[in-house]
Amino acid sequence: MEDKNLYMIQKAQEFMNENHFADVSRVQCLLRKMMSKEYHGLIDQIKECQDPHAIFNIHGGNNLIAPTASQAEQKLVEKPADEIKKKIRNNQERRPRC
Repeated sequence: MEDKNLYMIQKAQEFMNENHFADVSRVQCLLRKMMSKEYHGLIDQIKECQDPHAIFNIHGGNNLIAPTASQAEQKLVEKPADEIKKKIRNNQERRPRC
């Protein structure tokens, strides 16, 4: 059951990445109702347009990304360059045009 819940959270993040006009709070609320409290922390990490392979958690400090941040956390996942280029190209094609 744990793997199924983690899979659903991952798919919810992918949905938020693909649907720029989706309401993240409603997606989180639905998942909280479906899953036990032990998953609520992971559900709260779902954000709009967030690539799960490059996530920056900024908690304060003095840097270019967030000048008022005091702490930052960086997690990197190595991926082949071709796969990254393809993903960037796909994201650019899916972006809504202004």
